[in-house]
Amino acid sequence: MKRVILRKRLYVSSLAVALLVQMAAAVQNVYTFNPPRNKTDDLFVIGVLLPIHETFNGSCGQIDRSIVQYVEAISYVIQRINSRQAYLSGVKLGFEIYDSCGTVNIALQQTLRLLTPKNGNGVSVVIGEAISSVTIQVANLLQLFHVPLISFASTTPSLSDKTQYGYFARTCPSDSYQARALADIVNHFNWSYVVAINSGDIYGQAGIKGFMNNFQNVTLNRCVAGDSIEIPYPCQRSGVRLRCCSTVEGLLDAVQRRRERDHSFATKQFLWVGSAAWTTSLDPKRYEIARNVIGAIPEAVNTAGFDEYFQRLHISNHTDNPWFAEYWEDYFKCSLNGTNPALPICNASNQRISRTNGYIPDAHVPNSIDAVYAIAHAVRQIQQSVCNGSGLCNATRSSETTDVSTVDGRLLLLNILKVNFTSESDNDFSFDSNGDPTNTIFTVQYVHNGQMNTLGKWDRIKPSLISCGVRRFAVGFGFSSCFSPVLVRTVRIHRIFNRKASATSLRKVPGNFNEAKFINLTTYSLLIIWIAFIPIYYGTLSLGPTFQSSSLIMGTVLSASVILGCLVVPKMYIIIRTKLKENQERGKAHVAAQSVLRMDNMTIRKKTNVHLQPKSVDKAIQQETQTCHACTQTDN
Repeated sequence: MKRVILRKRLYVSSLAVALLVQMAAAVQNVYTFNPPRNKTDDLFVIGVLLPIHETFNGSCGQIDRSIVQYVEAISYVIQRINSRQAYLSGVKLGFEIYDSCGTVNIALQQTLRLLTPKNGNGVSVVIGEAISSVTIQVANLLQLFHVPLISFASTTPSLSDKTQYGYFARTCPSDSYQARALADIVNHFNWSYVVAINSGDIYGQAGIKGFMNNFQNVTLNRCVAGDSIEIPYPCQRSGVRLRCCSTVEGLLDAVQRRRERDHSFATKQFLWVGSAAWTTSLDPKRYEIARNVIGAIPEAVNTAGFDEYFQRLHISNHTDNPWFAEYWEDYFKCSLNGTNPALPICNASNQRISRTNGYIPDAHVPNSIDAVYAIAHAVRQIQQSVCNGSGLCNATRSSETTDVSTVDGRLLLLNILKVNFTSESDNDFSFDSNGDPTNTIFTVQYVHNGQMNTLGKWDRIKPSLISCGVRRFAVGFGFSSCFSPVLVRTVRIHRIFNRKASATSLRKVPGNFNEAKFINLTTYSLLIIWIAFIPIYYGTLSLGPTFQSSSLIMGTVLSASVILGCLVVPKMYIIIRTKLKENQERGKAHVAAQSVLRMDNMTIRKKTNVHLQPKSVDKAIQQETQTCHACTQTDN
C-alpha cells in the first residue's frame, strides 16, 4: 500500500507538467508567501484555490472582487499568526494561492500544481473552493493523497457525507440549514403557494430540494406550483449575446426584459425569498427590479481588524498580490497603464478603498479567517501532543510520501476536527462530526425598494454528543421506569400464588383484591399503544425530527398514563381505602371500650364502702379493675 501511494505522489509531478502546458495565461499567476524565519523554524504551507476570475464560456473572465477580499483575508490572518512568536513555536505559516476561474478543469489542473512541491516545500492542507460543484471534484482528488480540504463558502449538503468526502471540512453552514431557514420564513408568514426557482448546478438542486422538503412537510396545506423551475448552468452564449440567468443578476435582468415587453406583467408584484446572494450581492439597480426581497444570510460578525487592513491597501505599495492591480482597475473603473482606451487613467494618488465609495466586506470573509485559524490551532495541537510543544518533528510526517516537508494528512484532519477556539469576532468555533460548524445563525433581512431591514434571526438546533447521549439515556430510562412496575407486580403475584399462606401479609391489600386483572388491563393497553406507535414513528421519517420526537413523546406519555391509571392508582386506592376503614373500626372499638370502662368504674364505687376516703376509693377501684383485666385475659 505504501508503494502505491508513493507512486501516486511521484506521478503528480509528471502529470502536472503535461497538463500545465494547456493552462490559460490568466491563471499562470500564483500568489506565494514565504515568511521570513529562522534556520530552525519549520515552514507549514497552506494551499489556497479560489475562483478569482469569473467563469466565461468555460474559461476565465472578469475578476471577482469579493474573492480578492478572501485572498487578502487569508494573507492578513497568516501574517497575524506569524507575528505571535509564542503561538506556533518553531513554525511559520506560508501559502500558495491559485486561481481556478470557477471551472472544474482549471481547478483540477491548479490542484495538481498545489500538490507539486516547490523549493523543497509541499502543501499539507488546502483552503477552497468557493463553488460547491468545483469543491466536490477537488475534494475527490485531494482525498486520494490524504490532503485535507477546508472550504469557507461551499455549502452544498452532500459535502457533509463523510463516507464520500472524508477529508473535507468547512467553516460555513450547510445549505440544509439555509433551506430550513427559508422554509421556516415562508411558513411563519403562512404563505401556502410558492413558485420554486433554482439554478441547474449542484448548489441550486440541493438547495431547492431541501427547501421543498421542509416547506411541504410542515403541513399538508402547502403547495408548490408544479416542479421547480431549473435554470441551465453554466451561462450559455446565444449569438453574440451572453445569456446568464443562473445567477441572481441574470434572473432579475430577465424579469426586467419581460416587463419591458409586456406591460401587464410589469404591474405584477413578486416577493422573492432567496438565499444569501439575494441580500448580499445585488447592486441598488437590481434591488429596484426585485422590489421586495427576503433573504437569510449567515449572521454578520465583526471584522473590524480586517476592514481596517483592507482599506489601507493601495496600489502603490501592495504589489505582492498579482491580482490586486486588476482589482483596483475594476473597483475604480479606470486603467492603470492606459491599455484600455475606454477607461480613464487611474489617479491612484487620490484613490482610496473605503465604505464611502463602495467597499462592503463580503459575508464569507469571517469564514475564511476561521479556516486559517482552524488550521493553525490544529498545528498547535499536533505540536503539543506529538512534538513536545515546538516545531514539527519527524513523527508528524507521512510515511507514505517522499515529501518530508508535509504533515501527515490523517493526523492533521483529526486535529482540525477537534479544534475549539474563539474567533476574532468573539464567537466560539468548533466542528461537528460531519465537519460542519456547530454555531449556525442566520440573519433574516427584508429589502423593499432598495432599503434593507433586519427582521430577526434564525438559529439551528445544535445536537451534540452530550445532548444525544442524554436523550438516549432518558428514553431508555423512561421506558424502564414504565415497564419495570409491570414486571415487578407479575413476579410478586407469582410468588404469592406459590406461598398461599402468606399471601395477605405480602400484598398488604385485602385478600379479595384481584391485582392480576389490573396487570392484564395494563399489558393489553400498552400493546395497543406500541402497535400503533411503530407505523406512526417510522411513517414520519420524511417529515423531519420534529414529528418523530412528537410521536416518541406521545408514546411515552401514553405508556406512563396507562400504567398509572390501570395499575398504580387502583392499588393505591384500595390501600388508602382499607387504611381509612381500619382507622374507623379502631375508633369505634376505642369508644366502646371507654364506655365499658366507665360503667365498670361506677359499679365498683357502688360495691365499695361509701365512708372510705377518696384516695382509698380510688385505690380500691384500681385493684378491682386489675382483677377484671386478669379475669378477661384468663377467659381468652
